[in-house]
Amino acid sequence: MNQHFKGIIFDIDGVLVFQGKAYPGAAELLDFIREKGITIRILSNSTLKSRKSCAEKLNNMGFNIYEDEIITASFATAQYLRTLNPGSCWVMLKREGLEEFKDFNHDTENPEYIVMGDFREDFNFQNMNKALKLLQGGSKFIVMITEIVDNSMG
Repeated sequence: MNQHFKGIIFDIDGVLVFQGKAYPGAAELLDFIREKGITIRILSNSTLKSRKSCAEKLNNMGFNIYEDEIITASFATAQYLRTLNPGSCWVMLKREGLEEFKDFNHDTENPEYIVMGDFREDFNFQNMNKALKLLQGGSKFIVMITEIVDNSMG
């Protein structure tokens, strides 16, 4: 393996996993790369999943993945939000991805920031209207991509 590489980045869905099943040899490849002293990072554009939930699912498929090797859209957005040091935020997000925002001051009435991800069944007129009014009142908006179809990891 070329020692000029300091790290290699892999996407989860379609690269390591397809329709909830690991590609043959994918887990062994990551172990081999790690044994060569090369850093790996695993990416997911999913806003619904936390690093912890991704690691658990991948490990259940036979991978040897550590939570700190994973970067999800929700984790990256939470990291970015930390740099802004917000007084409060309304995180419009569902499932495990919301875990990445647990240490923020959550306020749905007068947030400094509105963070929108995949809000699933709560993506409705009432919440959209509320968010638009808050934006008109000065709240700032951060949007993560939402998934049209959630096929990642099964």
